[in-house]
Amino acid sequence: MAKPFGEDWQRKFENWTSETAEVVGDMLRALRRKKGFGLFFVQCNPAQGQQVMAAIREHFPQKRLLQIELNQQSQTLYRELLEPYQEEGFDVACVVGVEQTLSAYEGAKRLAGWSSQEIYNYSWKGVPPLLSHLNRQRETFEANLPIVLIFFVPSFVINYFIQRAPDFFDWRSGFFKFVEDSGKNYQENLTLTPGQGLVFGSDKNSSQALDCLELDLIVNPNNYKAWNNKGILLNELERYEEALTSYKQAVEIQPDYHYAWRNRGNVLRNLERYEEALASYERALEIEPNDVHDWNWRGVALENLERYEEALASYEHALEIQPVYYAWRNRGDVLRKLERNEEALESYERALEIEPEDVHDWNWRGIALENLERYEEALTSYKRAVEIQPDYHYAWRNRGNVLRHLERYEEALTSYERSLEIEPNDVHDWNWRGFVLENLERYEEALTSYERAVEIQPDYHYAWRNRGNVLRNLERYEEALASYERALEIKPNDVHDWNWRGFVLENLERYEEALASYEHALEIQAVYYAWRNRGDVLRKLERNEEALESYERALEIEPEDVHDWNWRGIALENLERYEEALTSYERAVEIQPDYHYAWRNRGDVLRKLERYEEALTSYERALEIKPEDVHDWNWRGFVLSNLQRYEEALTSYERAVEIQPDYHYAWRNRGNVLRNLERYEEALTSYERALEIEPEDVHDWNWRGFVLSNLQRYEEALTSYERAVEIQPDYHYAWRNRGNVLCNLERYEEALTSYERALEIEPNYHYAWIDKGYSLLRIGQHQEAFENLQKALDISRDEAEFLYYKACFSAILGKSDRALEFLEQLIQLEPAYKEDAKKDSDFDDLRDHPKFKAIVE
Repeated sequence: MAKPFGEDWQRKFENWTSETAEVVGDMLRALRRKKGFGLFFVQCNPAQGQQVMAAIREHFPQKRLLQIELNQQSQTLYRELLEPYQEEGFDVACVVGVEQTLSAYEGAKRLAGWSSQEIYNYSWKGVPPLLSHLNRQRETFEANLPIVLIFFVPSFVINYFIQRAPDFFDWRSGFFKFVEDSGKNYQENLTLTPGQGLVFGSDKNSSQALDCLELDLIVNPNNYKAWNNKGILLNELERYEEALTSYKQAVEIQPDYHYAWRNRGNVLRNLERYEEALASYERALEIEPNDVHDWNWRGVALENLERYEEALASYEHALEIQPVYYAWRNRGDVLRKLERNEEALESYERALEIEPEDVHDWNWRGIALENLERYEEALTSYKRAVEIQPDYHYAWRNRGNVLRHLERYEEALTSYERSLEIEPNDVHDWNWRGFVLENLERYEEALTSYERAVEIQPDYHYAWRNRGNVLRNLERYEEALASYERALEIKPNDVHDWNWRGFVLENLERYEEALASYEHALEIQAVYYAWRNRGDVLRKLERNEEALESYERALEIEPEDVHDWNWRGIALENLERYEEALTSYERAVEIQPDYHYAWRNRGDVLRKLERYEEALTSYERALEIKPEDVHDWNWRGFVLSNLQRYEEALTSYERAVEIQPDYHYAWRNRGNVLRNLERYEEALTSYERALEIEPEDVHDWNWRGFVLSNLQRYEEALTSYERAVEIQPDYHYAWRNRGNVLCNLERYEEALTSYERALEIEPNYHYAWIDKGYSLLRIGQHQEAFENLQKALDISRDEAEFLYYKACFSAILGKSDRALEFLEQLIQLEPAYKEDAKKDSDFDDLRDHPKFKAIVE
């Protein structure tokens, strides 16, 4: 029986353990069986790798073996294999030194400012060029190289393949793992990158290497390089204070050891002690004035201290020494913070010329373009970043941001959700997802998004504010108030939150508290919108002078703000300063000719000035801008009615109720114009439709009574007036009209009571004095009747009206001569009364009198 394969080879290489010999045997058997292209991975240290290659040569003397040694500059492998294969041919290619390419790649990331966590988190920050090349060329190897390809790598490199080149690694024909001496391997590698430290696959390997260094320092406590390397390891393990102690030991032994000064600066930067970090980098530069890395890191420290011009100078000095891509990127970052975005863009593009596959530079290029409002180009930049690295969540978020600026909210939502698939606990993405859902009016989903953000980070004040905003849109004002107050607990001096808090208090009709909130906002920062909102609440409190002052303060800050001009006009209108209000509205439409509210309000003030033709033009301009606005159709109808263009007014009101069938003002006003046209049945229908919508509206009950009275349906009219005064007992118009209908029913005593109630409420209501006089006349109290008529004249001062009613009273009393005398005086004074006299029933007994005919003809 043959002896086990591993034992044979254990005798060949006496330092192998039985476990190692068994792994070698398994690998050699797999190699013997493999036909065509094969891919093997051997996890081992460098010494073990050399021994395994010797074993392959010994066991397969007929196979030609090629050894490829990679270095820090290596980024490809296919061409390096293809050329010797085409020229000389070989069967097995053994690749060593992959860790060297990875060390260079990760070292560059450190110099670009990456944290240890970012570097060792394999899944989300970049693919080394070599591994990217292997992923892309996988099938080309098989098609053109019928060889066995063996990678000899330490354990942490296996982790790289698994995480960052999974397609290539999964394609392997075999994987063989040897026990490594971590400490020995670390000590060998230490000599490769004394200033930058090493790449480790896990904290476990770093800890083992640290143990090895501790032993070395016990033997040789003055080994300043070992103290430096110990600091590197402690930094990797995030034991920063211990790392600082270690670097301190290194520079005490060797004060001009510039690597230790640099590395000490890096640890201080991790601790955010930027002034000390800066001092450390500057000490390193005193020793090595042309070290590009130290100039770069000095720039990073200065940037974090917000000394941007000095940081810029530092990066530019680094680039003079060597145009490394990370210094171009960092220069771009500081230029962006200085709002010099054109220069920042140029800097990122220079970085991309050197490293065209760097996702961070594509991302930052996008941000610079976004700041320049070149949104489509920014989108292209973010798209390129996610093409290179599909799980690069910052680029997905930023793509969402630019789509949000372009108001392409559905696409923005998709982008934020892709970002959240990668980083499910990113509060910024949850917040922005909520924002676009809010703009899509998907308020409940937006609310859920904001609540997820504050669940992850309870002190994330933007999400509390935005949660308040969406609750405000849902008109859930109490909850919105609680949300803004939570935001203010976190950030007590946020002017926006104080402003929005005021807004919801205003909607809750807690005006004094709202006013206090706006005033607190203004103490923090005199922003124009807080002045405007303060004006709004003062207007609601009918403190119009103060409101006006507030709008004017807003306009000092934003003189072209049409809303403030509009609200200033309203405050002036409330103060009955109509000409000034008109000027304010006209300024608003001068700034923004399609600002329809200002056109409407201009119409309102012209209506109050009884400049009806101009008011009509204004309402019609508003309707050109917003053709479906029921308020504008209603007021257009109103001014047409005042211009006695009743048919056009009727059309206007009917358009309003066609747009909004429950718009009760238009139904009432339609009734009014039909009443003016003496189409009482239709008017009655209109008032009753208004009352179906607003059953407690006293005006509609009053006008309903009026048309019923004109239809001689006096009992129904009486019921209508009584409903009006039941709803509003001090509604003096209804009391007067109730008296009139009681007169028509010849219930004069009750009518007197009704007129007296109207006059208790409004003593200067001169028509009530006249009508009371009529009732007194009917019950024989002639003297009192004329006294009431005199009181009406004292109030109205209208001589013509007084003569008219004196004529009426005289005619009722049968004093024809007196009546005709008063009529004659009246018509000489005011000829327009002829038409009234012709129709007035008070003059029925005079119709055939020749003098009456002569007067009214």
